[in-house]
Amino acid sequence: FGAMEGGGEGQRDDDEGNLTPLQKERLQAALEERTNEGVSSCCGALVTAGFVALAVGKFDGAGYSALWIIFPVLLFAGITLCCLGYCIFGADEKAYREAEMNGGFGPDFGPAAGQRGPGTAGGADYGSGDGSGGGGGGGG
Repeated sequence: FGAMEGGGEGQRDDDEGNLTPLQKERLQAALEERTNEGVSSCCGALVTAGFVALAVGKFDGAGYSALWIIFPVLLFAGITLCCLGYCIFGADEKAYREAEMNGGFGPDFGPAAGQRGPGTAGGADYGSGDGSGGGGGGGG
């Protein structure tokens, strides 16, 4: 289209050779963002069209079960729940400790903030209550 703008045939907007690497990177990022937006809107429209087609077919008297109309929603919900369950229950204490040591929880969490993770040594202190941090509880 650039050759058609400006009124002359054979003219080409050859700004690509004059771009800095930063400008090229920004253009590439903008192109990827627009591509992702286009693909996601297209996929959303296809899924919606599929739902509508299944519902219209069922209302028209098709022989399939109504469960097939909501099956994609149930499938997506099931996969999402499986992924969330793995994220919650699949993490082991070793990964938790590594993240704690590397500062992966942010500035408000960790030994500097006085918080400890589950099962770590030096967790909650149920000592004598005098603030000394020592256990025992016996006093005199």
